[in-house]
Amino acid sequence: MDTGDLRSSYLRGLRDGAPFILVIAPFAMVFGVLAKSAGLNVLEALAFSVAVIAGAAHHLFGDRPEETVATLRGWLARQDALA
Repeated sequence: MDTGDLRSSYLRGLRDGAPFILVIAPFAMVFGVLAKSAGLNVLEALAFSVAVIAGAAHHLFGDRPEETVATLRGWLARQDALA
């Protein structure tokens, strides 16, 4: 594949995917506020986002943040122990 074709394909994909930012950004901001208010640090919030790939399901943890944070911190501790 020519470098020019690769670049144009990449730019086309970037352009075609740009409207999704309008949908994703508000959810990301709301989750960031929920995560901060629940006491999550940046790494924990990022790990939660990677582990829960289900759209707005991130916001469900807002009902029980203490239990969710404890579970998440336990999972991260196990991952550190395995590494």
